[in-house]
Amino acid sequence: GRELGVRVFPSLKVQDGAQPGGDRCGLLKWEQGKEVCLGVEGRNEWAYDFALETVRQNKLALIREILSDYQADGIELDFMFGDAYCKPDETDAASILSEYMAQVRSTAREIGVQQDREIPVMVRVCLEREDNLAMGLDVEAWLADGSVDFVVGQDKRVLGDTQPMPQWLPEAANAAGGAAYYRPPRRVYDERTGLPSIEMTRALSQALDQGGYAGLYHGYMSWPLDDKEYRFLREAAFPEVTRRKPKRYYLQPREGVEGEPTT
Repeated sequence: GRELGVRVFPSLKVQDGAQPGGDRCGLLKWEQGKEVCLGVEGRNEWAYDFALETVRQNKLALIREILSDYQADGIELDFMFGDAYCKPDETDAASILSEYMAQVRSTAREIGVQQDREIPVMVRVCLEREDNLAMGLDVEAWLADGSVDFVVGQDKRVLGDTQPMPQWLPEAANAAGGAAYYRPPRRVYDERTGLPSIEMTRALSQALDQGGYAGLYHGYMSWPLDDKEYRFLREAAFPEVTRRKPKRYYLQPREGVEGEPTT
């Protein structure tokens, strides 16, 4: 990244439901098993319990290693690999996770002072406010108290339209002097195409730009980059250049009975 003049933000998967012995199981869980897990029935049986100081300190140690030893330009905390971080009805998950994010910021600031540089903190969370709060992720509080610089709203649906996106995220980020990005789903809900065309991407970029978002966070870029990927990178980065180019707005077809709730 430094050779190319590109800023690199390693992404840390905050939650994990893999069992000990699995390829994606972390060392802490491998060594301590259910002692550090939520232990509730279902997908969260082997998820980390962030009410435990041991779990929080383990994650902070990973962040410190990434930023201090490898001198990464920043860090992304990806909260999208779980739907619970504390045992239900036992602890105040929002307070615990807000304090944890303040510790992340303190760690990044401490290392930044040592290395004479600013180290931004980015989080990837749900696009919908209620989904975050249900997990104890008070993203607006993180932005307001300066724990987070950049926030990515991940849309969990198929890409069904290019209508305005939820405004709470860019409003909170912009008010705090930060920036909000939109991570679109990979597929389009339309029988005519599986993946969005460049005309669709232009339309989406315009909607995001007008809604106060800083830009797109693309999670499905094929490697090695080909003409299609380079075209996307050139155009999506500069929505003001594509305002007068052809765009295609698409709507998800309606299902079910008219006048009744539908998916």
